[in-house]
Amino acid sequence: MMLKRWHIITLCVVAGACRGAIAQSEELHSIEPPLPAAFVREHIKNVEAKIATLTPRITTAHSPERALLEAERNLLLIARRLLHVGQSANDRGALSIMYGLTIANHSDQLRPVIAPLPRMVTAALQAKPSDPNEVSRLIEVAEAIKQFNLRCNRSVMSLERADATSVDAYLHQHFQPLAVAVAGLNQPRPASTWVLPSESFFADGEAVPAVSPERFDELVKRFANAQLTSDTKTELEETLNLCKQGWQRPELRPYVAVFFRELMKVANIQQTLENAKWLDSEAFAHFQAQLHTAVLLLRDPRTRESAQLRLDQLNRIRKLTQQITQLVEAGGHTPVEGLRPLFMVIHELHADPNQHDIANQLANTFGRIAETASGYRRMQRQVLPVDIRRPFQAAEREYRQLEADAMTQLIRLTTDPLGIDQPQWSTLVDELDRRARLMHQLNSVPEWLTRVSTLNPVAARALFTRLRQIGVQVTDPQYRADAIAALNGLEQQLGLFEALPFEDEFSQRQSPMRIFTQQQHEKMAQQLMVLRSQWAAAWGAGTDPTIAGNRLLLLRDLMSAMHDGLAMLQAADTLAKLNRWAAWEIDAHAIEPIKAWLPSRLRLACELAGRGAWDDLALTLERIDQQVPVARVIASLSRSLDGALGDVPGGFSGMLGQCLYPPDINAFGQDQRTLLAQLCVYLTAAEFARQQGQISEAEKLMVHCGTLARRALSHWQQTPPELYRPPAPPASEKQDPLMLDI
Repeated sequence: MMLKRWHIITLCVVAGACRGAIAQSEELHSIEPPLPAAFVREHIKNVEAKIATLTPRITTAHSPERALLEAERNLLLIARRLLHVGQSANDRGALSIMYGLTIANHSDQLRPVIAPLPRMVTAALQAKPSDPNEVSRLIEVAEAIKQFNLRCNRSVMSLERADATSVDAYLHQHFQPLAVAVAGLNQPRPASTWVLPSESFFADGEAVPAVSPERFDELVKRFANAQLTSDTKTELEETLNLCKQGWQRPELRPYVAVFFRELMKVANIQQTLENAKWLDSEAFAHFQAQLHTAVLLLRDPRTRESAQLRLDQLNRIRKLTQQITQLVEAGGHTPVEGLRPLFMVIHELHADPNQHDIANQLANTFGRIAETASGYRRMQRQVLPVDIRRPFQAAEREYRQLEADAMTQLIRLTTDPLGIDQPQWSTLVDELDRRARLMHQLNSVPEWLTRVSTLNPVAARALFTRLRQIGVQVTDPQYRADAIAALNGLEQQLGLFEALPFEDEFSQRQSPMRIFTQQQHEKMAQQLMVLRSQWAAAWGAGTDPTIAGNRLLLLRDLMSAMHDGLAMLQAADTLAKLNRWAAWEIDAHAIEPIKAWLPSRLRLACELAGRGAWDDLALTLERIDQQVPVARVIASLSRSLDGALGDVPGGFSGMLGQCLYPPDINAFGQDQRTLLAQLCVYLTAAEFARQQGQISEAEKLMVHCGTLARRALSHWQQTPPELYRPPAPPASEKQDPLMLDI
């Protein structure tokens, strides 16, 4: 489920071809350089110069012009304070510095937004007939600007630390009145610029749809059709109506989102209970009463935490409820009468804070056994050759006996739940998983042969002989471990090499990737076909498939690198959109050297791949991984956020949204917030050093940017596992090359 979370927001980044060298590079640069003092001082100096030009104008101006000039100066004072605090915190101050830069970069956009206010007030007062509502609205705007100035004058020095919590609170406190003023001047309403994935997730990894008015309407229908009491339905209906009203006000949306998540829990828990026909009426009534109590407590701020705890307890048991329901619906023998009491014991243990560890161990063990058993019952049996069918039947007999033993021991835990804390349980569940996986793999042999035949028909026939031998070895304790390792390796490598990432885009006649492949496109496609055939032939012959496999991994890396490079070149407004996001702020000039260097390096890599220079290709991909990880971060962010950020207002309203709203717990990038801020600040500092002619300093800073970017990428990329290498055959087999695997 955790993998599924970010499938919605695809971040296809490349695992390097030679990760040992990259890890060594990380060690060399693990000592982080301090934030460049000269760079921060220069920005503070620029901000102070702007403040100095405003001060005499404020002294001589009359109200309301004075209030408008004071607001602009106070904006700059906030930026200066953020820069000072960030500079004092050194490398921990990047977040504060980034927000200081963001505000300073947008400070000159305040004046055109609020400057028309005096003229608008005069026009409204002189209008015949005058509009009282319009006059009242403009007076509220003027009052909001006054409140902004008062807050800044009283507490402009209140930020003392550069951590995210302090910075968020400081910005929210100061900018609230200014947001009210901007919204009242027919500007886009400031809203959160943090991007929620199309699905967010509960703590257990289950998806929660993104909040919208349509989602509230769906909840209304779900609750109307649910088997809830009329009192519970009435309470839920009133809560939903309040949420729909609150969603119309952007400043309330973070709070409404919290309610939405809790109401989604109620709906999901209720649906799961209704589907669990194996629950007896007493247990069902018990859970309904707990849901009703949680709903009653949810709306009152004084009891909301208690309501959330109750819902969390019910939600913990929900996944296990689903697993048992799936097991029962799959058919076969399931000792429900014995498992039902254990299920209730787990629920009761979850309600006791002192028993959470035992409850979680029981639920996880119970759930894993139920999922494995359900998967076995739902397996679609294939028509297997005799030499595969026999080991399958033997593995099935062993599995069924082990499952029966596991179920019996589970039921005994009803009277002694502490018994789950024994090491043999982990061994038992792992062994049950291994037996089930072996059955699924043997059952998949016909499908595997069909898939391999599309790569190399001759190899597929030879592989069938090889798999027959593996099937015999599975039943022999002496050879079982090697046979299972071979099945695992074949399954893994089929998934890796049958279709490479972005291969469809690569193979198109008008593929944009040809900007990199140029004349090598057909040669690369031929290399890909040959390598797949060689890989399949090695499996059929029982020889080492890793030579062809490792070269296919290089092509995987290269195709992903080309896709990233394409995103960099095609997205002309990438950085402008990324700068609307609260986790990012850099100047477009900061990455121009990278954009200029990347295409030539990718063209070289394609040329090497086309002529099969694999060692040189590995080194080239290593250099790409080491020298342009920043480009990959930007390309990945662009693909993930471009659509969402296109609807986020830019300009001054967008800046206010960045400063007003801290990230939701599920917001994309919130867990790497400090790291991304450091990357932005060091990139900006490197560009500043280049402009000052300090080339060696710029290069040193870019090296550190690469380190930071690789750290960010490590959260998203998946490192390909070590490829399976078959054991060397016995000496007697080596002496007879004509020996057949039968």
